[in-house]
Amino acid sequence: MALPLPSHSHPSYALLAFLVFQAVVQVVLVCMLGFWAAHVRLLNPALQKHISQLNVMLFTPCLIFVKLASAITADKLVDLAIVPVLFVLTAGVSYLAGVAINRFQGFNRRESNFVIAMAVFANSNSLPVSLTIALAQTLPTLKWLPDDTAETIASRGILYLLIFQQLGQMLRWSWGYNTLLSKGYNGDEISMRSSQLSTIAMSAKPLLAEDCSTDTSGSSDISDSPTGSLYYRPDQALLPSFNRSFRKDFNRSALGRIVDNTTVRNVKLFLVRAVGYMNPPLWAMLSAFIVAVIPPLQRLLFEEKDTFIYRTFTSAVTQTSQVSVPLILVVLGANLYPDDVATPPSPNFKRIVASSLVARMLISGAVLIPILAAFAKFVHVSIVDDPIFLVVLFLLATAPPAIQLSQICQLNEVFEREMAAVLFWGYVVLTLPVTMVMVVMSLEVLEWAGRLPSL
Repeated sequence: MALPLPSHSHPSYALLAFLVFQAVVQVVLVCMLGFWAAHVRLLNPALQKHISQLNVMLFTPCLIFVKLASAITADKLVDLAIVPVLFVLTAGVSYLAGVAINRFQGFNRRESNFVIAMAVFANSNSLPVSLTIALAQTLPTLKWLPDDTAETIASRGILYLLIFQQLGQMLRWSWGYNTLLSKGYNGDEISMRSSQLSTIAMSAKPLLAEDCSTDTSGSSDISDSPTGSLYYRPDQALLPSFNRSFRKDFNRSALGRIVDNTTVRNVKLFLVRAVGYMNPPLWAMLSAFIVAVIPPLQRLLFEEKDTFIYRTFTSAVTQTSQVSVPLILVVLGANLYPDDVATPPSPNFKRIVASSLVARMLISGAVLIPILAAFAKFVHVSIVDDPIFLVVLFLLATAPPAIQLSQICQLNEVFEREMAAVLFWGYVVLTLPVTMVMVVMSLEVLEWAGRLPSL
C-alpha cells in the first residue's frame, strides 16, 4: 500500500531516507548470511572462489539471458536507442573521473585500473531496482501515460535499468574482466601481448598450425582463467584446445593451403581474438539479442506458457537464474569476513578505497548532475519525456560500485580486500545519504523542467 504523500510533489526527506534504508537493508541482510557462513567455516576462501566461478559459468548467464531476452523486442530497440548513448555519456564521465583522481594520487597501472573499474561500473541492479519500485509506488506524479499505474511505472523503470545493466555487464565482462581487473597481467603487458599477435599471425608457421597448440605434457594451451582463452601469450595457442582437431583437419586440407594468404590470416586473427574475448555472460547476451530480434522465437520461449518449451527449457533457465543475485550477495558477505588466504592488501590500500568511492559516488555525480538537468529541460525525444527514466539516470549517476565486481576480483585473485572495503563503505556508509540527496535532486530537477507537476 502506498504511503501518504505530503503536500509537496515529492515525499518528505524522512520518507525518502526510509525508502533508501529499506533497499540497503535488503542487501545487507543477505550479505550477513554469507558473513555468518564464513565465520562458522561453511564458506572458506577456496569454496568462495569455486562458488563464484560456478555463478559466472552457469547462474549469471541464465540471469542475463532471461532478463534481456524476455524484456527487449525489436520495436522497443528503436525507442530505447537513446539508452546506449546515455550509457556512453555516464561511463565516459566516470572514466574521466577515475583517470583524474589517479593522476592526482599517482597510482601505478594496476591500482589505476582498479579505481577506473570502480568508477565506471555502477550498481544498476539490486539497489536502484528496489528504490525504483518504491518510488513508483509512492509518487503518482511520475506518471507518463494517462493510464499509468504504479506497476507500469515500475516496469518501465526496471526495463531502463535492465538496459543499463546489460550494457554494463557487457563492458564489465569484457574490458573489466580482461583488462581492468585482469589476472596476472597489467595493462602494459596486455597491450604488449596484443601487439605481438600480428607478428605471430605473419610468422612462418600458419596461424592454425597443429604444432603450436600442444606440448608433450598435454597441458592446457589456454590461460589460467575460468572462462577460457582470455589472454594470449606467444608460447600459447590462439584457439582453445577443443578446436585442435579442427585446426589439424583444416591445415591438412587443400582449402587450408589455398586460403592461407595475408587477408585470410587477418580474418582468422580477428575471429580468434573475438572468440577468445568472449565468456559465458557475453555469450548469454549475444543469445538474448538473437532471441529478441526473432519475435516468433521470443514468443515461443517467454509468452506461450502452455507449451512444452516454456514448461521445460524456459522454466529451467528462469529458475536457475534466480540463484545468481542471492549467491553474489552471500559470497560478498563471506568476502567481508577477515581471513589470511585472500590476496594481501596494496600498500596504498586506504587511498585506493577512498579514491574509488570519491570517483564513483562524488565526482561522477557532480559532473553528471548539471548535464542531466539540462538534458531533462531541453531534450524531448522518445522516452526522455518519461519522468521515471530521468529518475533512473540520477540514481545511476552516484550509485555505488557494482556488487558483481567482487566476483571478478575473487575469480582473478586481485584487490580482494580493497574490493570488500569499497563495498562496505559504499553500501553501509555512503549509500543512504548520497542516494537520498540524488532522489531529492532528481525530483526537483523534474519540477524545474516541467516534467513533474505539483499535486
